[in-house]
Amino acid sequence: MKWTKAQCLAILGLPLTAEPEQVRKAYRQLVKRWHPDVNPDPQAIFQFRKIQQAYDQLSSNSFRRESVIITPTAEQREQEELEKKEKRRKMREAYLRKKAEKERLEAERRNREFKYYALFTLAFILLNLGSYKGRMLYTRWNVLQNPDTTYCEVTYLSYRQCHYRYQVNGQYYSGERRTRKVGANMVSGNGLPLREGQQFRLVYRSEEPEDHFIDYQGYSMETLQQYAQQSQLMAKYYFSETDSTLQLQADCFIWRLYRDRGLKGWADLYFAQTSWMDNIQNNSRTFAAWLESSAGQQALKECTLP
Repeated sequence: MKWTKAQCLAILGLPLTAEPEQVRKAYRQLVKRWHPDVNPDPQAIFQFRKIQQAYDQLSSNSFRRESVIITPTAEQREQEELEKKEKRRKMREAYLRKKAEKERLEAERRNREFKYYALFTLAFILLNLGSYKGRMLYTRWNVLQNPDTTYCEVTYLSYRQCHYRYQVNGQYYSGERRTRKVGANMVSGNGLPLREGQQFRLVYRSEEPEDHFIDYQGYSMETLQQYAQQSQLMAKYYFSETDSTLQLQADCFIWRLYRDRGLKGWADLYFAQTSWMDNIQNNSRTFAAWLESSAGQQALKECTLP
């Protein structure tokens, strides 16, 4: 049988606030009184067993604990609520710190990946450009050891490629060269758009015609006339006269421009509406700068009919 602590203390005749030393003292006194060897009363055995069991429970702390309901005060409830809020705040701060650290690490990982791929792409482009430029420089140097010239004709254009053919000693050869792309135009080394049928000077090695390079500054008269027609159409934008005078003014203007800047000026005129992001060499700002200069203003003045 298990008793509560209060019951055990009551059997020993002690209050609830009794200390362990008081329990031992009361137990010794009751044992001397109710031990069967000392007390002949028939109830002594039963009473002795109760005393012994109560003391054993108190000594071993094996009695059944009594539940004590303590009603907290308003101050205690407020303090508990504050402690709970503080605990939740700390937990949220810890969560936010952990989340921020995770996001920081993720951002660093993405930045590393971006830098890696950007550097890899840049290195790939530079290697390709370097190898291409290197081959072109070597070819030019090799050809100039024993050069000869002819004209090549553009046969067709593909994406960033110019395909052409040329004739040496009655034999036809063909080739292709990389070109710049500006909008829908494939642009030659002189800055102007390439068109089928255009002819440019081709420099080749006398003993080996397949070793060659194209000089886009050397063009046939037909190609120059084609460039002039393109430039006339663009120059008309800067004059507002009647059709009868517009052609004359545009023609005057482009030849003044050619005299001042050569094909570079015509290329700037052709791409005068192009942004620098699309064409870094010939763009709207490039032509506008010349047009605002004294040479450009003089050309407009000379070509405007009175």
